[in-house]
This record gives sequence, structure tokens and C-alpha cells, in this order.
Amino acid sequence: MPGVLSCNAILDAVIRCKKPVRFAEEVFEEMIRNGISPNVFTYNILIRGFLLGGEFGEDRMKETNEVLQEMSWEGFIPDEVTYDTLVNGHCKDGNLHQALVSHAEMVWNGLLQTSLRGLCEHSRLAEACHLFQEMPSAGVTRDGSAYTMLIYAYCREGDIKKAFHLHDEMVPEGLPSICYLLSVVALIKGFCMKGLMNEADRVFETMLQRNRNPDEAAYNVIIHGHRRGGNIQKAYDLYKW
Repeated sequence: MPGVLSCNAILDAVIRCKKPVRFAEEVFEEMIRNGISPNVFTYNILIRGFLLGGEFGEDRMKETNEVLQEMSWEGFIPDEVTYDTLVNGHCKDGNLHQALVSHAEMVWNGLLQTSLRGLCEHSRLAEACHLFQEMPSAGVTRDGSAYTMLIYAYCREGDIKKAFHLHDEMVPEGLPSICYLLSVVALIKGFCMKGLMNEADRVFETMLQRNRNPDEAAYNVIIHGHRRGGNIQKAYDLYKW
């Protein structure tokens, strides 16, 4: 089965050949059906197809915004390529005002995301939490990557209660899987480090109940936790699962 790199190459070829964007959408949908997780390059290719291919218009902008929203909730931060494509697309449409807005958004979002990451990495969680709470009023969406950064930081500091609260706040039904899995792995690891294996099992089982397939990292963390806690049988059962 082809991986994400092969699928990205196909998407890029479809866009460059000036094929209708619906062909690229079909490739993207086939990726998802086959369990291939898109990455930031996948989304950038789709955005380029919507904005720079064919006639621009309200429908194209709506579709582009939907891709941007999904990209954000999957935990991918729009990068310079994303914003460069947005600016070029708006310029092509003659919408210089929106082009300037996209450029300013790139600078502002990048500044806040970088600040949040720095505060989390240096365990300045009170300031990180304050910045996180102020992001909506600053016009910045608290996306999956922002939530996951804080969850990891709280778990690392042993504040499982706050990490769990953020996890529950972040994960409504239907949220795409990548950030969900990252937050689950962080929570399970935090519980395992404190020896709270019943809580770790509860998070793991909740993931199954939500029809989210645990990845290799989730299995490794909980198996190691039970093994370290002396419950070899439970670790073995999970390994066979």
C-alpha cells in the first residue's frame, strides 16, 4: 500500500497538470479510506489546488477555509508555504486587502505559537496557560497543536488533573485523530509515571469506546507502565491484543 509520500506525489501531479480539483479531492479521500494520515505537505498541496488552480471565487475560498480548519484540528500549524499560497491566491483574485490580512495572520499566529511552545518547554505553565486563554481574544484559534503542547507540559510536570481537563475540553466527538492520539499518549504516560494504572487503563479503554484505534506509541506506553508496575499478565494481554 502506498504511503503518505506517494500520495502527496500523486496529489501534486494532479494539481500541476491543471486537472480539476475534484480529482485531487478524490485522491485525498482515498488516502483517508486506506488509513493513510495526511501531513502538512498534503494540506498545502490541496490549498494550492483550490487557490491557484482555475477560477477563483466564493466556493473556492469556502473549500480552502475548510481545509485550513481540518489542518488545524489535525494538529498541523500552517507554515510559511501555507501562508505564501494564501497570499498568492488572494493576489491572483485581486483581493490585496485579504492578501495583507493573511500575511499579518502568519506573523501573529507564528509569534503566539512560538511563545506558547517556549513557555511550555521551560515549565512556565502559569504564563503558558494565561497565553492559551488569551488566544481567542487575540484572534487566534486554539487548535489541536496548542492543546497538545499544554497537555504534554502538564503531564511532564505531574499535574495530571489539569492535563486531563484539557484533554476532555479538546476532544469533542468527531475530532480528527492525530491530536487525539497525541493527547492520549501524553495522558497515559503521565498516569503510568505516577503509578496510576487504573486511570491509565480508563483513558486507554475510553479511546477504544470512541472507536479510535490505538497506535503503536499508545500500546508501548501502557504495556511498559504495567510491566514496570509488576502486572506482567496485563502487559502480556495488551501485547497479544
